[in-house]
Amino acid sequence: MAIHSADLQAQKQVQTTQKDVFERLFEEAEKANQSFRSEVLEKFCEVPIEFTHVWKIQPYTHLRDATAASSTKRLSSGKIYTGTPGYCIEFLVDLNGAVAGSTATHVGAMFKIHSGEYDDLMPWPFYSRIVLTLKNHLYPDKNVQFQIVPRDSSPELLECFARPQPGLSSKVFGISKVISTPLLENESKGFLLGNCVVLTFAIHPDLEL
Repeated sequence: MAIHSADLQAQKQVQTTQKDVFERLFEEAEKANQSFRSEVLEKFCEVPIEFTHVWKIQPYTHLRDATAASSTKRLSSGKIYTGTPGYCIEFLVDLNGAVAGSTATHVGAMFKIHSGEYDDLMPWPFYSRIVLTLKNHLYPDKNVQFQIVPRDSSPELLECFARPQPGLSSKVFGISKVISTPLLENESKGFLLGNCVVLTFAIHPDLEL
């Protein structure tokens, strides 16, 4: 019986050792997988930014009311070149978007490509990715972000990215509902601080070039 007991103990020890080995291998594999995912995300974040436009909308309430009473209904950045050479782009913000009756329900952000002095030097259609970010002043991890990828657009939207005729501009494209107006104007949520809203428009190169 003593020999049998010793055999059982040895068998249990082998099983325990095997279990420890399997658990260690699993942990190492999981760590390697996490490391790989982190590297992929890090590499994606390293994709260079061609151009960034930071738009500080302040005083928000005055601009919201002023645009609501205007004929255009939108704030305009004016024509901005993304570089030298670069594309000529106009950024637009609708602070009274998706109007239901007389009450604004959403804020929208749009874009328009204008003909510019560098058009002969630029690749067409416009295939750069646009990343729109609505900043959360209090909780940065809750920034609202959208990405526009021209290559993935539906056929009817592709004309928005074609080269404009001299003196003209493309059709407007963008995000009609970036955030609901009640959520934006609830200062405890962090998007409106000091009567200021901040939008960032970042243009990244086309990854398929």
